[in-house]
Amino acid sequence: TDLNDIIRQFEDIAFDRFIFTKADETSSFGTMLNLICQHGIGAGYITTGQDVPDDIEPAEAKTVVDYILGDGTR
Repeated sequence: TDLNDIIRQFEDIAFDRFIFTKADETSSFGTMLNLICQHGIGAGYITTGQDVPDDIEPAEAKTVVDYILGDGTR
């Protein structure tokens, strides 16, 4: 609910990709898929730590699936 509220706050800004941050601080990744499906907006990047650009990766379909179905490590 909180994430959907945040997305609604930014409806006036034309964005076409999500950046999912702090993947290293969660144990549940299903929200990524929920937001992608509910809003028809793809994922652009996933961050896995504080050292950008080292801890940012493209959110390709396989990457998102690996996070959701796997243990969140790559």
